[in-house]
Amino acid sequence: GLSSKENGNRKIAIHVFQRMLDLHIKKHPSVKLTPTALNLAIRAYCLEADRKPNEMAAFDAHRFLFDLVKKYKKGQIDVLPDVVGFNTVLSSWANTNHWKTIDKTEEIYHLMKELSDNLGVESVRPDSYTYSLFLNTYARSKQNDIAKKAHIFFNQLEHHDGLETYVYNGLLNVWAKSKDSKKAIHARILLDDMLKKKKADLSTFNIVLNTCAFTKGKKDAKQKALNIAIQTYEELVQSKHINDFDELSFATTMKAVTNLCSNPEERVGHLKRIFEDCCKHGMVGKMVLKELRYAIHSDERRQSVLGHNLMTPLDSQWTRNIR
Repeated sequence: GLSSKENGNRKIAIHVFQRMLDLHIKKHPSVKLTPTALNLAIRAYCLEADRKPNEMAAFDAHRFLFDLVKKYKKGQIDVLPDVVGFNTVLSSWANTNHWKTIDKTEEIYHLMKELSDNLGVESVRPDSYTYSLFLNTYARSKQNDIAKKAHIFFNQLEHHDGLETYVYNGLLNVWAKSKDSKKAIHARILLDDMLKKKKADLSTFNIVLNTCAFTKGKKDAKQKALNIAIQTYEELVQSKHINDFDELSFATTMKAVTNLCSNPEERVGHLKRIFEDCCKHGMVGKMVLKELRYAIHSDERRQSVLGHNLMTPLDSQWTRNIR
């Protein structure tokens, strides 16, 4: 019932669980709470997002979680949800755009640290998924300097070298979505660290390329971002770290060149070279065509520069690896 997608069933199940909780607090001998039962109850509150705004469901789940912890600290219950339950509430917040989302997420994280570090509740110690959810919440925020705040958080994490790739990529994504004019530089530094630790994957490179493509600022900032994009692209194409790459890598690099390169001849030169690489690897798909048609407007100009107007049928070898 607690995990049911039917609202009526969930409502009944939550009522039954509250009765069960009351009996447990009264030391009823036949009622035993478990972390799994508490996790399911939390999930039921979060699933209420199906019938009410996400923010309301997140607030309800948040209050329920903190009420359980309060009862635990008072000795009224002897068990807590484990890290899965806490992460479920974090996930609920990560799907909202409420102005209190960051504060609420930080409250949960600090509570997990307090319980695990000070009270010895190891079952709620933050894990890689916790960190990823936390960074996803930061990525959705419109706060100024949110990327720098996320980087400080990341640098304080335990077992830094043992973190999963998706946690690093989560931090990269915060930089990608920030308005910091130096975000490409920060992303590249993080990529270098990931390469050194053998943590980078295809998504890592694509996020760095995307960070460069949407860098705003003065001419100098854009030129640095362009240089980083070209360097990153060349490393990806020649990479021994990545077994495969996709059309998105080529299309995003083209977008970076179009957005950042102020010299028309240099811009066309970069696009031609990337297009030739793309043809060689059989990765000319809809995304690449869209970027090239936008960057080089006329059929005649594309025919002159690329050797094809991109409007008539393409060589099958150019598209052979498009999935």
